[in-house]
Amino acid sequence: RLRAAALGLKRIDMSAGGGRVEFGPNTAVEPMTVVGLIQAAPDRYRFDSQQRLRVTADVETAAERFACIEQLLDDLGAGLPVMAQTASGRLA
Repeated sequence: RLRAAALGLKRIDMSAGGGRVEFGPNTAVEPMTVVGLIQAAPDRYRFDSQQRLRVTADVETAAERFACIEQLLDDLGAGLPVMAQTASGRLA
């Protein structure tokens, strides 16, 4: 939640077939980063609306869902300056 909040994400929902990310009005995520994700993997990512990114993924278990969310947060935060660090060195 802290990483999502630092990126300005309003909500993340993930279920067995994938999920969605809702961007807040003051998101720190660069629009070109999102466009790059969609262009690189159009079968995995697409826009639902101006503020929502749809993620298609086969993530049956809770561990797989968390791993998918972690990877997505890493991808969305790529290129951003480090705002705060946790002990693991990840964005907080």
